[in-house]
Amino acid sequence: RSAARSSWDCTRAWGATTQRGDTVFVHLLGWPDRTLALPDFGAQVVSANMFSDGSRVDVAQTAAGIALTMPMGPSESLDRVVVPRVVRR
Repeated sequence: RSAARSSWDCTRAWGATTQRGDTVFVHLLGWPDRTLALPDFGAQVVSANMFSDGSRVDVAQTAAGIALTMPMGPSESLDRVVVPRVVRR
């Protein structure tokens, strides 16, 4: 049985996104920067947190896209996971 793909299931140079139900996971695979810019995807990001410890991720959203800024601290993990909370427009 094949799983239905969502618009969130994709791989990019910075990592990948996956989705389980209504929850989106942004995997930063070796991304060295604190900020990641994503294109607009038709939803409003109302908040975001790090999966590992729940710490807050700053979100800035414009018509052009979304900027996620990770908290200060070590980023040695090969797979930092951000969990944005989104609502469809």
